[in-house]
Amino acid sequence: MKFLWVCFFIFGCTCQTESQKLSVLKSVDFDEKVTQVVLEMMTQQSHPFGSENQRKVAEELIALLQSGGIVVEERPFTANTPNPNELTNNTESSPQKGEAPPLTISKSGKNILAISKEDFDKPCIVAIASHYDTKHLSGIEYVGANDSASSSAALVAILKSIASLKWNSNACGILGIWFDGEESVLPNWTDGELNHPARMKDNTYGSRQLASELSECAPDYCINIKGSLKSVKAVVLLDMIGSPNLKLSLDAATHPDLEKKLLLAAEFHQLTHAIGDRKDLIDDDHVAFRKLGIPTINLIDFNNLQHWHQPSDTLSEISQKSIKEAMILASSVAFLVASQP
Repeated sequence: MKFLWVCFFIFGCTCQTESQKLSVLKSVDFDEKVTQVVLEMMTQQSHPFGSENQRKVAEELIALLQSGGIVVEERPFTANTPNPNELTNNTESSPQKGEAPPLTISKSGKNILAISKEDFDKPCIVAIASHYDTKHLSGIEYVGANDSASSSAALVAILKSIASLKWNSNACGILGIWFDGEESVLPNWTDGELNHPARMKDNTYGSRQLASELSECAPDYCINIKGSLKSVKAVVLLDMIGSPNLKLSLDAATHPDLEKKLLLAAEFHQLTHAIGDRKDLIDDDHVAFRKLGIPTINLIDFNNLQHWHQPSDTLSEISQKSIKEAMILASSVAFLVASQP
């Protein structure tokens, strides 16, 4: 019994210490004007992976970040994607007789990394990430206000707040990452592996590319940012956070320490209503890093899917309140990890 009381005391002290740390974020005001600018910029038109529109969106995101005194690094990459014309039962177009169409098509993309000047010299980082491409839907001008503009806008606002308010005084910095090519080229997420002769994974191109670029720096993995190696302590992924009545779903493979920090932050900020039910394994941009052994958590709302990949995923369906709640929770988790190098 004495042992149990000692454990309870230690756990209580740990929680109290982390709660005290979170008090720093009580005074952080995430700028709604910033998120609105990004939302409007990213929902002008569809911008799928490899498109000219996506290239322009990347340029605008980079310019917006650099205008706030943030260090930005562009990571261009190319990826082989399945040729949609070779999808089983696809009748949209067919090759001329005698031609042998390629099974794959090369697409060019760009991951975007950003960090405040104050965090740049720190030897370790916690990443907060989002994808910024939209799904290509045949016959639909899909602008993805929730998927992916909401999380992209939140990430810009978080980075700008760190740069201007300098609230991250921790030993580890907070790195923002915008992944290209999260959405599948084929109509469905698993078509590449199940219904296409190329038998290839057709999604999360940017995150898998960046994960492959990490180098081992025992006991961690390191990321090279403008020639400076920084150990990666955790990856906090944001995705589809703009629906009213936010209900974040916890992935069954969520790292237990990050989950504990999330629930503590939700309690501290009185945001327990924003935590939804637990889901099975969720395949998203965090998976490539989890496979390396890096702690990950995916803050995604899989409880409000009525506009997902529908023409109705527009600004009229976005809640700034939900975006702010997700920003507070993601920043809190990253802040707590960054305080423990």
